Amino acid sequence: MTDGMLAQIDEALATEELRELREAIEAALAGVQDVDDDGELLRLTPAQREAAFEAVLFGGGPLMTKELLAAYTHVAGLSLGADDGSLTDIFSPDEFIDVNNEQPRFRQAHPSVVLFASDGGDGFYGVDVDGSKHGVVGAALWIDRHSTKSKVVAPSLPQFLCAAATSTLSPG
Repeated sequence: MTDGMLAQIDEALATEELRELREAIEAALAGVQDVDDDGELLRLTPAQREAAFEAVLFGGGPLMTKELLAAYTHVAGLSLGADDGSLTDIFSPDEFIDVNNEQPRFRQAHPSVVLFASDGGDGFYGVDVDGSKHGVVGAALWIDRHSTKSKVVAPSLPQFLCAAATSTLSPG
């Protein structure tokens, strides 16, 4: 069943309607810093994409957006950024479920946000699903892991992915 859903996601990404998201995913993949044993940039295998899909269904629950679902199934667990810049670590499926479901303080402090990445330091990144945090529906936020402080780092997920790929995010 999952592979059929992934095929539908890929088919939808091929439409003009989702061109901005598709191009942002391509930019993010171009910024992947993880390499395999042969020195090739990592890409998710079909099995890894299935695990990512299942994680967002269970971890994101009713807050999960189609845009985040599509992007996450391509970049889950990868590190994005320029060669000489800061990296953005997209959560692995296990991390995604842990942070969004097993850490009640995050859910209580940020009920409209789905967390999906780390800045490698004191912050997480998430999508404000309904705009209740900062008034921008679908904005990408940086959230301090030790407080309730947050700020908008990109007005949309596609813009976040492009900024992460080029190490131009400005967290905290």
